[in-house]
Amino acid sequence: MEHQIIIYGITIMDPRSSAQDVHRCDLCETAIVHSYCDVCHVNLCKPCIGEHISDGYQKHAIVPFLERRSTLIYPKCGTHEHKKCKLQCKNCANSFICSSCTASEQHRGHIFVEVSHAYKTQKEIVKKDTEELENSISPKYEELARDLENQLANLDGGYEKLTTSMSKQGEQWHREIDIVINKMKTDINEIKVKHRDILHKHLGEIKEIQSLINQTLQAIRKIEESTEVSPTIEYSSKIGEIRKFPFKVKVTLPTFIPKPIDREKLWVFFGKVTPLLVSTATEEHVLSLNLYNTSVKELLDEPEIVGTVQTGYEELRNVTSLNEEQIWTSGENNHIKCFNIKVSLFQTIKTKSGKWPNDLAVDGEGNLLYSDRTEGTVNKVKNGQTEELIRLQGWGPCKLCATSSGDLLVTLCSNDESEYKVVRYSGSKEKQSIQFDDEGNPLYSRNKTIKYITGNRNNDICVADYGAGAVVVVNQGGKFRWRYTGHPSVTKNKKYIPWGITADSQSRILTADRNNHCIHILDQNGHFLRYIDNCDLEDPYGLCVDNNDNMFVCEFNKELHIGHRFVDVKKAYKMMKDAIKKDAEELEIHISPVYDEYALDLMNQLTNLDGEYEKVTTAISKQGEEWHKEIDYVVERMENEISNIKVKHREDLQKQLDEIKQLQSLMKQTLLTLREIQESTDVSFTIEYNSKITEFSKSPTRFLYSMPTFIPKLISHVKIYSYFGEITPLRTTREEPAVSAKPENTLGGELLGKPELKKIIQTGYEELRSVACHNEERIWTTCGKTNDIKCFNIKGFLLDTIKSKSGKWPNDLTLDKEGNLLFSEGTRRTVTIIKNGETEELIRVQGWMPNTLCVTSSSDLLVSMYNNEKDQSKVVRYTGSTEKQTIQFDDEGKPLYSGNNGIKYITVNKNGDICVSDCKAGAVVIVDKAGNFRCKYTGYPSRTKISPFKPFGITADSQNRVLIVDRSNHCIHILDGNGDFLRFIDNCNLKDPLGLCVDIYDNLFVCEFYKGYIKRIKYC
Repeated sequence: MEHQIIIYGITIMDPRSSAQDVHRCDLCETAIVHSYCDVCHVNLCKPCIGEHISDGYQKHAIVPFLERRSTLIYPKCGTHEHKKCKLQCKNCANSFICSSCTASEQHRGHIFVEVSHAYKTQKEIVKKDTEELENSISPKYEELARDLENQLANLDGGYEKLTTSMSKQGEQWHREIDIVINKMKTDINEIKVKHRDILHKHLGEIKEIQSLINQTLQAIRKIEESTEVSPTIEYSSKIGEIRKFPFKVKVTLPTFIPKPIDREKLWVFFGKVTPLLVSTATEEHVLSLNLYNTSVKELLDEPEIVGTVQTGYEELRNVTSLNEEQIWTSGENNHIKCFNIKVSLFQTIKTKSGKWPNDLAVDGEGNLLYSDRTEGTVNKVKNGQTEELIRLQGWGPCKLCATSSGDLLVTLCSNDESEYKVVRYSGSKEKQSIQFDDEGNPLYSRNKTIKYITGNRNNDICVADYGAGAVVVVNQGGKFRWRYTGHPSVTKNKKYIPWGITADSQSRILTADRNNHCIHILDQNGHFLRYIDNCDLEDPYGLCVDNNDNMFVCEFNKELHIGHRFVDVKKAYKMMKDAIKKDAEELEIHISPVYDEYALDLMNQLTNLDGEYEKVTTAISKQGEEWHKEIDYVVERMENEISNIKVKHREDLQKQLDEIKQLQSLMKQTLLTLREIQESTDVSFTIEYNSKITEFSKSPTRFLYSMPTFIPKLISHVKIYSYFGEITPLRTTREEPAVSAKPENTLGGELLGKPELKKIIQTGYEELRSVACHNEERIWTTCGKTNDIKCFNIKGFLLDTIKSKSGKWPNDLTLDKEGNLLFSEGTRRTVTIIKNGETEELIRVQGWMPNTLCVTSSSDLLVSMYNNEKDQSKVVRYTGSTEKQTIQFDDEGKPLYSGNNGIKYITVNKNGDICVSDCKAGAVVIVDKAGNFRCKYTGYPSRTKISPFKPFGITADSQNRVLIVDRSNHCIHILDGNGDFLRFIDNCNLKDPLGLCVDIYDNLFVCEFYKGYIKRIKYC
């Protein structure tokens, strides 16, 4: 194969490659070459040699043609004009010198080397550099350049796929929004049907009564016209029944409350754009796109109890769950029970040994695992069959944790209970043992105390070491990371002893603090984030979180006349005639018009029903339009983000390609120089060559671009529904009839089988005493330590704070019908009213101290008070500032109430009875409106309520039921209108209840004295 050499753009054949090549003289251009001038690099024939050297033989070096380029061309000496520099002086920076220079004073004693040696060495370097550039370095740059060019060529197509994926997700969201709108409209239509049914039902009832009135009137008129004694005397008046006017039904239309659209949340729920990653062999650069962090789930401001499962265990220890459909539990018996969130028990498994399991776990496939320390085994329940997974010798398995990688972490205690360790298993095979730190010290306390375990998302292993009072965390390799020993707190004043431990999807660690009845939440580095201490936890033990970050917590320690009368017929006849006449007048003049009005009102509501509901559906449609706009905005914004990433991506690729091309151009120039040096015998030119191969060998960093991706989030109907807006429920309220003939109690709102704790409000008070409200919008409270009167809404937001005039805590508070606040101050002997923001003194008493308050349906104010000597108590009724009535003694002149300064809360029921809760007497005393003694309630016999009955707060609901706080037994007693016991409210974890009230919808609000909580309870 022939080798080509390219010099200055001219191609010639290398004469050494073929003996048949014919070279001619460069001067005459006809004769065959004979010689070569190594100085001028000219081919010469014999005749032309003379002409070539005519300017001086010493200027040329004529050699046979086959020995061309063998004569070294030395540089001329700058000092000795006719000398050539064939040496270099080492002492003078390798400067070129001639033989004459060596004898000069300047170079006396210096070291000299022959230039020819340096020339040969440098020639080897040049040859090696040329080969490396051509064979190794240059191809790498060409490959990099091609790769960058290909990436640039494919850039648009790759990003087009991303925007298409976003558009599809946007279309799906539009469809989901339409589904939500249609569902809400369907809900509204269903409510409308229910609304119509309610109105029709009540209208039917009214019409039935109207028909009865007409029949009664006809019968009365017939008797009035008759002189027959028997029908007249036998007449039985139905006026009493008809006079019991039904409550006027007022059905409040549902409303649609559109929720403000939170673009940040919508962005998070829509999907996630992973950033453009630029990685090298050693580092990763993330191009910042100002994207929202879509993976973070923030902690709620106020954790909420969403369900309670009564397991039936006396000592509940363990819980594990992947979701709400299967919640496995165990206690101190051999039954392992499985519930769902609806509290349905649908499976029970018995341990093989008949002993209670030490712990439970669920693997990634949903199979149950449990440890049995007595047997030294870990068992697996799969498809209903129990199989032994691990059997140990010398150690007992305690607590379990199934990791995301499918491994099983087990805490083990030695049989002599002197050592503890954590072992990782893959199936039945031991993979890792964790027992000591780097210095050989035990990581965990050496005792038999419980050590719960969990694995974090970053693969840390977290052990709640009860015996050490600490959470100990090591990394996946078993290296100690950190230790948590509790968080300083004024309210959590008992020693921190951790029990159950778990981790959520955000790598937060949750651990049970049984001593302080709360949960600690830590971040993945062991920093305290917050407590969960508002959910009335009692003895929290084991706990877990499911795949949706729902937390489940175990509470360890948690059920007839004889004789005849004779009447004169004439007198009876006359009396009945008068009664019949009176009945007829009352029916025609008073009762019938009321029912007519009721019927007319119901018919009007029915007539306007469609129009009112149309307004609601229109509001829903408008909100839907706004959501569609926001979805389009999110899609457009994400597409813009992707477009910006693409621009940045293209710029980076182009920049790198330009740098590569620039280096390739420099390499080409270097190769030309190297080839020129190879062809040259110029010593100076060769020796002065400075190799750049080291720089070229530093291949530019090859950046690997991971294209951004769009990860569409699964669309949750429930979340969209909740963020879209709220439909207020259809609320049916009952107004007392405008014309009342003292109707008897109509039992409407039945008591629930199981009262429900609906909400907890943290007031910040240390000694919460009183609460008063008409509804959930403004809930007024007082305590026994400050002069602050605080107003909250049901969400727990503080709306207003008022200070008492005396600077002391108010004794009690109440609201009048207009919603004005009244409060008593015993130290000032006053009752104050706040009206339109202005504070004014309503009542001032002498010799007595006003204590508790109650506003009646007639707008009177009842005040309980005791005298200065604290040996008498009474109730006084006021109209405005005027005293109307005093209630202090019974018919025999004996005191109705104990004579002391003990709290005597007061309420009035629907029939005007005045009910006083006399704490020190251990009784509720009830008198009628006139002050006559009716009855006394001193508690109800119970095997579980063993402390003496000490009543505190008292209130009455719309059904004439009286509700009383029993602080000693931490419960509420409910009585009927006659003082007869109905039931307890004792399932809502009440602690030291004191004051209470019901609002106009019969929602119950209870003060917890020490915790400062207000609990809203639904009981009817």
